Formats: sequence, structure tokens, C-alpha cells
Amino acid sequence: MAINLKRTGTLASNGVKFIVYGPSGAGKTTLIKTLPNPIILSAESGLLSIQDSNLPYIEIASMEDLTEAFQWAAGSEEAKGFDSIALDSISEIGEVVLNYEKKVNKDARAAYGALSEQMTDIIRAFRDLPSKHVYFSAKLEKSQDEMGRALQPIDAG
Repeated sequence: MAINLKRTGTLASNGVKFIVYGPSGAGKTTLIKTLPNPIILSAESGLLSIQDSNLPYIEIASMEDLTEAFQWAAGSEEAKGFDSIALDSISEIGEVVLNYEKKVNKDARAAYGALSEQMTDIIRAFRDLPSKHVYFSAKLEKSQDEMGRALQPIDAG
């Protein structure tokens, strides 16, 4: 097999794709104001922190809303006018997906399996939108054990 050596100088910018993960109140939504020319896909009711910025948003309350928003972002002339897409938050979008899957799957375990597959597909689809900066926010929820003690995340490093 021959090695195909390439150079980074030939790469074209396809937008910055990133996720911000933190607890409620950390400023994840406020950070959206710093994005270049953003549109927000909002699945939570936490946009008051950026009310003064008067940013456009699409409310995501169902799978139909999410599907329509993606199709709009991927193919509409209007969406071409935005440089950034902010999904606020993928944690809440996951809840939308899970609610949908529970309705179509009789087995709750199958719904959770479908949730994992759907979220992977959704995140990749938005990540791969050409020429767009894509911002994902995700909530950090504190977990407790059966005694009510806070559980710390495992350090994989």
C-alpha cells in the first residue's frame, strides 16, 4: 500500500465544530452571543440570559421540529444567511428523541438503544453541515448514590 502524503495548506475551512459541557448556570447559553451570526435551535426554556441580544431561534419540542430544523439548516436559502448554528442543548434534544422513541417502541430498552443511535446520527449530521460553525451545549447533571452522596465523574486520564 502506498502512503498518500497530503499537506494542510490545501485544506479549506469547514467551520468550527465544538461542544460546551457544564452545569446549569455556567454560561453555556450566554456563550452563544459570541458566535458569528448565529441561529439557535433551542430545546430548553433557558434563553432569557441572551434576551438582550435579540438572536433568532427555532424551538425544538418534537422530533418533527428537529427534522424540519435540520432540513432547513442543510438546504434552505434562508439558512445560508447564518454563519453559526447553536444547539441548546443536546441534553434536552436527547429528551425529545427519547420521548419519541418511547412512543414508537413498545420495549423501553429498545427505545434507549434507539436513542443512542439517533443522537449519534443527529450530532454527526449537524457537525457535518458544510461551511457552518456548529455549537453544541450539554448539561452536566450531578449524580447521587443511594445514600444521597454526590458522585464524581471518573477521570479517564
